[in-house]
Amino acid sequence: MTAEPSERTIILHLLRGAVPERADDIGRLWAQYGHAIEVSPNTEGVTMNADAKRIQFDTKTIDLFWLLGFSVWRAIEVYSPALVIATSNGIPLDQALNIDADRDQYEFDFKQRIGSAQSLIGAQQTTDISWPADVPKPTADRESLDDVQHMAAFDLIGLPPEKWPVFRERILAYS
Repeated sequence: MTAEPSERTIILHLLRGAVPERADDIGRLWAQYGHAIEVSPNTEGVTMNADAKRIQFDTKTIDLFWLLGFSVWRAIEVYSPALVIATSNGIPLDQALNIDADRDQYEFDFKQRIGSAQSLIGAQQTTDISWPADVPKPTADRESLDDVQHMAAFDLIGLPPEKWPVFRERILAYS
Protein backbone atom coordinates (compact mmCIF):
# COMPACT_ATOMS: atom_id res chain seq x y z
CA MET A 1 0.00 0.00 0.00
CA THR A 2 1.39 3.40 -1.01
CA ALA A 3 1.02 6.27 1.44
CA GLU A 4 -0.51 9.52 0.14
CA PRO A 5 1.93 12.44 0.33
CA SER A 6 1.15 15.13 2.88
CA GLU A 7 0.14 18.66 1.88
CA ARG A 8 3.60 19.82 2.95
CA THR A 9 5.26 17.30 0.64
CA ILE A 10 3.01 18.28 -2.27
CA ILE A 11 3.77 21.99 -1.84
CA LEU A 12 7.50 21.26 -1.51
CA HIS A 13 7.42 19.30 -4.79
CA LEU A 14 5.56 22.17 -6.48
CA LEU A 15 8.13 24.70 -5.32
CA ARG A 16 11.02 22.48 -6.39
CA GLY A 17 9.38 21.84 -9.74
CA ALA A 18 8.75 25.53 -10.35
CA VAL A 19 12.41 26.38 -9.73
CA PRO A 20 14.33 23.14 -10.30
CA GLU A 21 17.70 24.87 -10.35
CA ARG A 22 17.08 25.90 -6.72
CA ALA A 23 15.57 22.59 -5.55
CA ASP A 24 18.36 21.92 -3.04
CA ASP A 25 18.08 25.42 -1.56
CA ILE A 26 14.31 25.16 -1.35
CA GLY A 27 14.53 21.77 0.36
CA ARG A 28 17.05 23.09 2.87
CA LEU A 29 14.94 26.17 3.68
CA TRP A 30 11.79 24.06 3.86
CA ALA A 31 13.39 21.72 6.39
CA GLN A 32 14.85 24.63 8.35
CA TYR A 33 11.62 26.62 8.70
CA GLY A 34 9.03 23.82 8.69
CA HIS A 35 6.11 25.66 7.13
CA ALA A 36 2.62 24.44 7.96
CA ILE A 37 0.16 24.08 5.06
CA GLU A 38 -3.41 25.25 5.60
CA VAL A 39 -6.18 24.61 3.07
CA SER A 40 -8.79 27.22 3.97
CA PRO A 41 -12.50 27.14 3.26
CA ASN A 42 -13.49 28.96 0.07
CA THR A 43 -14.69 32.52 0.55
CA GLU A 44 -15.00 35.79 -1.34
CA GLY A 45 -11.71 37.09 -2.65
CA VAL A 46 -8.51 35.19 -3.13
CA THR A 47 -6.92 33.20 -0.34
CA MET A 48 -3.20 32.81 -0.77
CA ASN A 49 -1.14 33.89 2.18
CA ALA A 50 2.17 32.97 3.70
CA ASP A 51 4.22 34.03 6.64
CA ALA A 52 7.33 32.67 8.32
CA LYS A 53 5.53 29.52 9.53
CA ARG A 54 2.45 28.95 7.34
CA ILE A 55 1.26 28.77 3.73
CA GLN A 56 -2.49 29.22 3.34
CA PHE A 57 -4.72 28.97 0.25
CA ASP A 58 -8.13 27.69 -0.82
CA THR A 59 -9.31 25.52 -3.70
CA LYS A 60 -11.20 28.41 -5.35
CA THR A 61 -7.91 30.27 -5.76
CA ILE A 62 -6.43 27.24 -7.52
CA ASP A 63 -9.48 27.27 -9.84
CA LEU A 64 -8.87 30.98 -10.47
CA PHE A 65 -5.30 30.28 -11.59
CA TRP A 66 -6.67 27.56 -13.89
CA LEU A 67 -9.22 29.93 -15.44
CA LEU A 68 -6.70 32.75 -15.83
CA GLY A 69 -4.13 30.40 -17.31
CA PHE A 70 -6.53 29.18 -19.96
CA SER A 71 -7.69 32.74 -20.64
CA VAL A 72 -4.12 33.90 -21.17
CA TRP A 73 -3.48 30.94 -23.47
CA ARG A 74 -6.53 31.97 -25.54
CA ALA A 75 -5.21 35.55 -25.68
CA ILE A 76 -1.96 34.22 -27.13
CA GLU A 77 -3.98 32.35 -29.75
CA VAL A 78 -5.94 35.49 -30.63
CA TYR A 79 -3.09 37.99 -30.83
CA SER A 80 -0.03 36.05 -31.92
CA PRO A 81 -1.03 35.85 -35.62
CA ALA A 82 -1.23 39.65 -35.76
CA LEU A 83 2.16 39.94 -34.07
CA VAL A 84 3.68 37.61 -36.65
CA ILE A 85 2.08 39.54 -39.53
CA ALA A 86 3.17 42.92 -38.14
CA THR A 87 6.73 41.74 -37.49
CA SER A 88 7.23 39.88 -40.76
CA ASN A 89 5.65 42.58 -42.94
CA GLY A 90 6.94 45.61 -41.05
CA ILE A 91 3.47 47.07 -40.50
CA PRO A 92 2.01 48.60 -37.33
CA LEU A 93 0.34 46.15 -34.96
CA ASP A 94 -3.03 47.94 -35.10
CA GLN A 95 -3.03 47.54 -38.88
CA ALA A 96 -2.21 43.82 -38.56
CA LEU A 97 -4.97 43.39 -35.98
CA ASN A 98 -7.50 44.86 -38.40
CA ILE A 99 -6.67 42.26 -41.06
CA ASP A 100 -8.43 39.53 -39.03
CA ALA A 101 -12.16 39.89 -39.71
CA ASP A 102 -13.00 37.38 -36.95
CA ARG A 103 -10.99 39.15 -34.25
CA ASP A 104 -14.01 40.96 -32.79
CA GLN A 105 -15.64 37.67 -31.79
CA TYR A 106 -12.37 36.33 -30.37
CA GLU A 107 -11.88 39.50 -28.33
CA PHE A 108 -15.47 39.31 -27.09
CA ASP A 109 -14.89 35.70 -26.00
CA PHE A 110 -11.64 36.71 -24.27
CA LYS A 111 -13.42 39.50 -22.38
CA GLN A 112 -16.10 37.01 -21.31
CA ARG A 113 -13.44 34.66 -19.93
CA ILE A 114 -11.73 37.47 -18.02
CA GLY A 115 -15.15 38.53 -16.73
CA SER A 116 -15.66 35.00 -15.41
CA ALA A 117 -12.31 35.22 -13.62
CA GLN A 118 -13.29 38.56 -12.07
CA SER A 119 -16.61 37.04 -11.00
CA LEU A 120 -14.80 34.10 -9.43
CA ILE A 121 -12.76 36.44 -7.25
CA GLY A 122 -15.98 37.88 -5.80
CA ALA A 123 -17.79 34.55 -5.51
CA GLN A 124 -17.98 32.30 -2.46
CA GLN A 125 -17.51 29.11 -4.50
CA THR A 126 -16.42 28.22 -8.03
CA THR A 127 -19.92 26.83 -8.65
CA ASP A 128 -21.34 30.34 -8.12
CA ILE A 129 -20.06 31.56 -11.51
CA SER A 130 -20.80 30.72 -15.11
CA TRP A 131 -17.75 28.74 -16.25
CA PRO A 132 -16.70 29.63 -19.84
CA ALA A 133 -17.75 26.93 -22.31
CA ASP A 134 -14.35 26.91 -24.05
CA VAL A 135 -12.35 26.40 -20.86
CA PRO A 136 -12.28 22.86 -19.51
CA LYS A 137 -13.04 22.32 -15.85
CA PRO A 138 -9.96 21.83 -13.69
CA THR A 139 -8.68 18.29 -13.88
CA ALA A 140 -5.73 16.33 -12.62
CA ASP A 141 -5.69 14.19 -15.77
CA ARG A 142 -3.87 16.01 -18.57
CA GLU A 143 -4.66 13.24 -21.04
CA SER A 144 -8.40 13.71 -20.50
CA LEU A 145 -8.25 17.16 -22.10
CA ASP A 146 -9.77 17.23 -25.57
CA ASP A 147 -7.04 18.94 -27.57
CA VAL A 148 -3.37 19.81 -27.61
CA GLN A 149 -4.07 23.50 -26.94
CA HIS A 150 -5.76 22.57 -23.67
CA MET A 151 -2.85 20.28 -22.85
CA ALA A 152 -0.39 23.12 -23.48
CA ALA A 153 -2.35 25.44 -21.18
CA PHE A 154 -2.48 22.64 -18.59
CA ASP A 155 1.31 22.36 -18.73
CA LEU A 156 1.72 26.11 -18.21
CA ILE A 157 -0.70 26.21 -15.30
CA GLY A 158 0.40 23.03 -13.57
CA LEU A 159 3.95 23.93 -12.58
CA PRO A 160 5.30 21.33 -13.00
CA PRO A 161 2.99 19.06 -14.98
CA GLU A 162 4.18 15.86 -13.32
CA LYS A 163 3.32 17.24 -9.86
CA TRP A 164 0.00 18.95 -10.64
CA PRO A 165 -2.23 15.82 -10.68
CA VAL A 166 -1.20 14.81 -7.18
CA PHE A 167 -1.54 18.37 -5.90
CA ARG A 168 -4.93 18.96 -7.52
CA GLU A 169 -6.41 15.69 -6.24
CA ARG A 170 -5.27 16.37 -2.70
CA ILE A 171 -6.68 19.90 -2.79
CA LEU A 172 -10.01 18.68 -4.18
CA ALA A 173 -10.22 16.19 -1.32
CA TYR A 174 -10.54 19.18 1.04
CA SER A 175 -13.31 21.00 -0.82
